[in-house]
Amino acid sequence: MCNSKQPLISIIVCVYNTEKYIAKCLKSICAQTYANIEIIVVNDGSTDKTAMIINEWQEKDERIVLVQQENKGLAVARNVGLDISRGEYIGFVDADDYIEKDMFQILYDAILQSDCMLSMCAYRIMDANGKRFPKNIENPKSQIYDVEKFFFTAIADRMYYGMCVCAWNKLYKKSLFDGLRYPIEKLYEDNWIIHKLIYKAKSVVFIDKELYYYRRTDNSIMHCAFSLKRFDNYFAQVDRIAFFEKNHASRNLIDAWKVDCVKFGISYWFQMKDSKCATKEEEKEYYTAVKNSIQDFVKLCPIPLRMKGIIFLKMPHLFFLLHCAKQN
Repeated sequence: MCNSKQPLISIIVCVYNTEKYIAKCLKSICAQTYANIEIIVVNDGSTDKTAMIINEWQEKDERIVLVQQENKGLAVARNVGLDISRGEYIGFVDADDYIEKDMFQILYDAILQSDCMLSMCAYRIMDANGKRFPKNIENPKSQIYDVEKFFFTAIADRMYYGMCVCAWNKLYKKSLFDGLRYPIEKLYEDNWIIHKLIYKAKSVVFIDKELYYYRRTDNSIMHCAFSLKRFDNYFAQVDRIAFFEKNHASRNLIDAWKVDCVKFGISYWFQMKDSKCATKEEEKEYYTAVKNSIQDFVKLCPIPLRMKGIIFLKMPHLFFLLHCAKQN
């Protein structure tokens, strides 16, 4: 039964050709112990049996709201869900993932107890068949993060980074999205907005429980062959640094992200060259973009990375040859 005294949570699920997984996803959401939810499913132009499966679940649970649209991408679908949501709180679940039955109750209780506007939990990665990967890093302990500590944690390890920046392991006060929406026509849309949400929230409460199960499929962005759209992820980080500077973050935090940006930009440039996915003109364009964004950051780097950055800036072709030789 729905506890009407609890505020409504809008859970947004964006789907595109997920007939293999959508039933398990919806089953896990419908089974939430926090009952006062609306489940907004945005079908982003699926061409398989996804819509039929959603309709079947809609007949079982009146809390499911189905929105049909032409294929416009994840950012548009999420924004549509946000625009029509009625809840005081917002959550996201990807259509090929599933969640523990008490996830949103735990995240809501954490917000109440901490007086934060945003809560998040740990997650577990599984393969396309649902087999869980072994953990290669310990989760942080349950705690409240201020803005600075949150982003220092995010940069400490790429596993922490994913947990911090993704949209789907969190519960948000809806007002955090006032004036904010996901950027259209960019990959890694989470990366472009999370720092703005965190700054508005001022603090985040983290729960050291794996309540979300993230499915890593062959179609996952990071598992696909390298493409130039991957640079959206890099440029989101450049944008984040500019945001930190505009909002007077500490010099230590800004410099830490600048150093990471050097590693990140050089790595992506090498992957682009190695994958041969770009024309000569595109290679030059992206080299110039990375060079312009990191040339003032290199001096902040420890000596080995600084030397690497200098070679990249001055002699990119030599850098590529040296890197290839090292790989071989």
